[in-house]
Amino acid sequence: MEEALRAKSELILSKGLRVPAGFDHPMAESDGEGGGLMIISFGDSRMRMRYSADSGDLELRESDGRYSVHKGNECLIDDVGFVRAYCHSPYQANVNLTKFGSDDEILSYLDRLVSTGTVEGIPISGCSDADRVCEVVSMIHSRYPDIPIGYSASPVSKDDLLRLKAAGLSEFKITLGSTIPRIFALVNPDEDMDAIIGCLKDAVEVFGKGKVCTGISVGMNETDEEMVSMFERISSAGVLTDLKVKKITAKNRQRFEDALGKIEPVTVDRLCMLGSKLKEVQERNGLDARDMHTLCLACMCCNIVPFRDC
Repeated sequence: MEEALRAKSELILSKGLRVPAGFDHPMAESDGEGGGLMIISFGDSRMRMRYSADSGDLELRESDGRYSVHKGNECLIDDVGFVRAYCHSPYQANVNLTKFGSDDEILSYLDRLVSTGTVEGIPISGCSDADRVCEVVSMIHSRYPDIPIGYSASPVSKDDLLRLKAAGLSEFKITLGSTIPRIFALVNPDEDMDAIIGCLKDAVEVFGKGKVCTGISVGMNETDEEMVSMFERISSAGVLTDLKVKKITAKNRQRFEDALGKIEPVTVDRLCMLGSKLKEVQERNGLDARDMHTLCLACMCCNIVPFRDC
């Protein structure tokens, strides 16, 4: 698993994948200009990658129909597979309620994807109206009672959580990003960290330990001790989390550095160490990300997921 974690970390921190001239694959989403997006798999891990024929610090090579990923002369992954994503995530039929005009549209879309036999979860997002989400969850659960349904949301009341569960919801997520006050306030200026954590704890009581998740990011000058403290706080509440790298861009760098000082890039060694530490903390708290079947922990395409990637 250490090799898989290091390979995943290299992919997450890379600037893209350079592909052979004329590369074409039915599961790659081409932009028509020699590049695009693809999801590659290796072992139990996978990653969404931007690819191009002329740029990228990692290289996809092909030999006798087999693909591998290299960093210079080092082979990072010697047997690469490709995964198809319907809408957004592999093996999930994502329902963003802002993109559908009617219930019939939702069911038509789901019928088409479920008929492929590859849908293992249905995540819902894009709506904060608990009444409407309950309606949609009930409709979907009635149609596909054996497929888990997840909901990515802002904080809701415990009564609404109970209604959502009664409607057929099985998994719940709110993204925190950070529990370090100076960072949370900078990234989420209009949100209340205590309200989010309180809702996550309520959700654990409603849906059960291991069926509630959040997202934690690294890359904004947190210390290792602060990161581990975050892992402990979230895991001890019965909440799962993945580990993402915060994207620092030309657009947001100045604002972040004005508040936090010069942002040091995350290294592969540090990301591997933190991924291993997160798994250790979750294991100690009786958590296993493989219990989640929807949302980011099941998608795995841009994050470190304990027990899957390490």
